[in-house]
Amino acid sequence: YQSTERAKLDYEIDGLVIRANQLAAFNLLGELNHRPRAAVAFKFGNEMQVTSLREILWSTGDSGRITPIAQVDPVFLAGAEVRQASLHNLAKVRSMKIGPGDEVLVSRRNDVIPYVERIVVDSGNEEEAPERCRVCETPVEADGEYLVCPNIDCPARRRGRLKTWVKQLGLLEWGERTLEILFEHQLAKEPADLYRLTRADITSLEGFGEVTARKLLDPLHAKKKIPLPIFIAALGIPSVSRETGKLLVGAGFDTFDRIANAELEALAAVEGLGEIKADKISRGVRSRLEEIERLRAGGVEPVLPEEGGPLNGLSFCFSGSHSRPRKELVQIVEANGGTVRSGVTKGLDYLVLADPSSTSSKAQKARNLGTAIID
Repeated sequence: YQSTERAKLDYEIDGLVIRANQLAAFNLLGELNHRPRAAVAFKFGNEMQVTSLREILWSTGDSGRITPIAQVDPVFLAGAEVRQASLHNLAKVRSMKIGPGDEVLVSRRNDVIPYVERIVVDSGNEEEAPERCRVCETPVEADGEYLVCPNIDCPARRRGRLKTWVKQLGLLEWGERTLEILFEHQLAKEPADLYRLTRADITSLEGFGEVTARKLLDPLHAKKKIPLPIFIAALGIPSVSRETGKLLVGAGFDTFDRIANAELEALAAVEGLGEIKADKISRGVRSRLEEIERLRAGGVEPVLPEEGGPLNGLSFCFSGSHSRPRKELVQIVEANGGTVRSGVTKGLDYLVLADPSSTSSKAQKARNLGTAIID
């Protein structure tokens, strides 16, 4: 079907659903984990073409991680023209021994993501990793499989911190393009700058009027008291999330001074952290103390989450679909003093599922650990 009938269609499809065509058979086959056995999805294989690799660009992302991106001669795949494909990390480039001039097989995995499958004809050229960040010229460092720019003042990382701040605070009005424009006009180089913006600053920009300025500034200033776990995540320290912030606060590291002055062994002993992440937290917070003070000078204050509520001391993990949005359920738990974890680990109190009799991997792990499962 993929090689014959699919090509005749005047629209794109990436697979088929095969269904039983009789109601009696459909009902007789029943369900597995709320999914009908009589309807099975089949994905088509990825469409691929051979093309030439022109060069590899090393792009510094918002977090400072440097991603190699293959630039290839244009090929048409699954309804779109492909000119570039991510090579993910330094380890992949080295393992493939890929370089400019190679003939490579390119696909769009799931008809979406451009991907270099393999080398078809090896030119003998092998890409050399950059020694410096292409944005700020700082010498790069290795971080596992990745290259990273360690310079927290790198323009790429500064833009990334602005995006992380508004994302963690849920400021939906602040789109990426808005932040890029403010950065380009040197009106916002770090989150603290956002709180110094005036309506006149914003309306001076092309395409920004009074209404837009109000829609940007009013929600921003309405969220100046920020729960500490969110504040920690919003700083954009690599590998540090809200969950990390909750673990720190729960272990008694409930001020930035306590985190910055803590012994590495004490941070590493917090359940769910470990030595590597503890080191990133310690170095990251210490490097941001002056920035945190500038935020405080703008009226922004970290506050402790509500304590003493009916869910105080209890931890929850939500999995699967529910009758209410996941974000709403998380807010209910946190507003009542509980904590929410992203996975099933030792010490979790409740795994919340739509069907407590589920046989999913999370449910099985919870049963093995003795975690209560509720709907």
